[in-house]
Amino acid sequence: MSSIITDKDLSYFYFEMIKSSGAQTVLDVGMFLKKMGTVSRQALGSGIGMNVKLYGIDTIPEIRLAVYDKIYDEIITEKEFIDYGIVDDSGKEKQFDVASLLSLDEISIECKNKVWMYVLKNAKAIMTEKKMADTQVQQGLITGYYPVSTEENIYAWIPTKELGRI
Repeated sequence: MSSIITDKDLSYFYFEMIKSSGAQTVLDVGMFLKKMGTVSRQALGSGIGMNVKLYGIDTIPEIRLAVYDKIYDEIITEKEFIDYGIVDDSGKEKQFDVASLLSLDEISIECKNKVWMYVLKNAKAIMTEKKMADTQVQQGLITGYYPVSTEENIYAWIPTKELGRI
């Protein structure tokens, strides 16, 4: 497993962008809350309301704790995402207000590519690290991003309709 996330700056960015965007549906690729080791939707004085639908793509399914079935409204594995995507009961791809693509070192290249194509089509906004956003600009998937500065780092906020190329 990748190491547990202890970066308070990154955690602040995660919670603040979900809250300030007013998101009602969030796709959490890599299950950031699991990587933080939280046992609820609350951490570091911030949180995600229970009214927000939280969907997780679990990139470390070998560590399975029942608490995450309560935190996330739906969880699928990386393999399930690659094979089937995320669809509703009628077979249509689910739409999300925000997609979190944070701390994804352990994700396979195949999944990473599919995730980017999926979220550019099905999420209104993406939050990720600056380095990941820079790579997507170089590859031509996005035209740019809005830098979001915290105390120590710069992250990327990408409104997909405005800055996506898909």
